[in-house]
Amino acid sequence: MIVAMLVGFFQIRRLEFISDNRSPPGGQAKDEEDESTDAVMAITAFGTFVYATFTVIAGVLSSGGETYEPPELVITNGLLELIQVWIHA
Repeated sequence: MIVAMLVGFFQIRRLEFISDNRSPPGGQAKDEEDESTDAVMAITAFGTFVYATFTVIAGVLSSGGETYEPPELVITNGLLELIQVWIHA
């Protein structure tokens, strides 16, 4: 795994940013790419939002019993994750 991370670090240096609206060599037009990327980002944000909401609910419901993690930590983690998703969306 460490070897894969090191290879990735070196390969990412060779990436180039393409800022024009030309269509890629064998792919879709730039507008279609943007629409599909936006859709994937919206679906991911929704899934993360649902997960964070259930994290807060789980923290609230576990506050009455004996648990491994403190319920306050679980609730705080879920709330911070909700804020992060809201900022990124």
